[in-house]
Amino acid sequence: MRIKKAQARGTRRDRHQPQEEGLRKSVVGAVFAIVVQLTSLADAAQLTSYPLPTNQFATNHSLEGVCRIWNVGTAPITVTVAVFSNNATVPFFDTCQGDGEPRTLAAGESCSTTHFMPDASFGACSVTASNVRNLRGRFEVEENFNTINATDLR
Repeated sequence: MRIKKAQARGTRRDRHQPQEEGLRKSVVGAVFAIVVQLTSLADAAQLTSYPLPTNQFATNHSLEGVCRIWNVGTAPITVTVAVFSNNATVPFFDTCQGDGEPRTLAAGESCSTTHFMPDASFGACSVTASNVRNLRGRFEVEENFNTINATDLR
């Protein structure tokens, strides 16, 4: 008699199986989405400076944003360096991408890029590479080529 009642009601496992199956699909979907996101991050890494303010309408002064990058590792690494602002910058001197292409820095080598910065604004710098573990960087705001503010890239 007990067996017939259990068969009529279904086992506990049978009653919860549709819910468990739906939960399994949700978990598998979430894990897949996380893995896809992590693999897209593996393609490139980035160091960025904090934004630094420029002077308020400095007459007869030039404001420059200088981004310096060092490869402190033992292997060469290809870098893409950008100086940016909330207003337009004007490129002045660039040893990181002189021909417009990313540059490969040999072990111990460095590069820099300088842009004229707008007044009453801010500026920042970023470097993108496949791995930034052995890269160091510094962004400086200069007035007439004298540093007035600086920060390290993180």
